[in-house]
Amino acid sequence: MNLRSSQAALTEKINENMILQAENVAQGVGKEVAIMKTTIEDVACDEIVQAGDPEKILVRLNDMKKRMKKLDSVSFADPSGVYLKPDGSKGSVADREYFKETLKKQATVVSGDPVISQVTKNLVAVVVSPVRNESSQIIGYIMGAVRMDEITKYVLERKFGTTGYAYAFGQSGLFFAHPNQELVLNENIVTGK
Repeated sequence: MNLRSSQAALTEKINENMILQAENVAQGVGKEVAIMKTTIEDVACDEIVQAGDPEKILVRLNDMKKRMKKLDSVSFADPSGVYLKPDGSKGSVADREYFKETLKKQATVVSGDPVISQVTKNLVAVVVSPVRNESSQIIGYIMGAVRMDEITKYVLERKFGTTGYAYAFGQSGLFFAHPNQELVLNENIVTGK
């Protein structure tokens, strides 16, 4: 009876510890994303950006990219989703879910799932923040793609006991950090596919 009681108490304590460690990992990831979200929102509220002059916006974005080493890329998109990067290259994110969500909410959005960057092919989380002119009309969007490599490394370095490990998945359940690289962006914890 004492053995069973001790085993149950030990199992409960281990489970509580694992939950606490998982919550700590989630909080660490959340802090990184919150910092980047605030940074992108600050740029979207910058008077130079709100004035709408593309050349001045690109100078501001270039400065931001140089200072923020965690940014994979930064760009300014018009209301249709056509973006312009500081190097002058163009593209479109009109078909991306995070952009559609931003249009719908008319507020800052962080991509629910990390995506592969169209430009760099790196795994990124995208933060999109509307830019409003002095009349509060949306004139475009500041988009920052945050490299996920440091966040992934942070998650994968977390160990539970001798054989336990941490993993992370996005809003849809798609793994973006897992010790088994074959599962990354290929396996969904919700659907099992």
